[in-house]
Amino acid sequence: MTKHDAGIQRFLDNTADYCVPTPDKQQMIPIGCDDPVQFSWGKPGTGFGQVLFYTKDGTLHCDNECMSKEFIKERLCKMVDDCKITEEWDK
Repeated sequence: MTKHDAGIQRFLDNTADYCVPTPDKQQMIPIGCDDPVQFSWGKPGTGFGQVLFYTKDGTLHCDNECMSKEFIKERLCKMVDDCKITEEWDK
């Protein structure tokens, strides 16, 4: 492994572990798409990115940045695992 490669690997290894909703103003929405929902994610050893869900012609699509369904499920589950569940009566 070169010095440059080792530096990149250190950066990836130190990436924070998270998945959070991304505010609407930061979304890159494909033309002709409805109801976009975007999440930003980070994973040590992998890096960071976004995943965008949207509907087009009545079908749900996912812009996955070349990540697998299993990876996306893992990141979304992480978000649920990390969140505080708020019941209606807790507000």
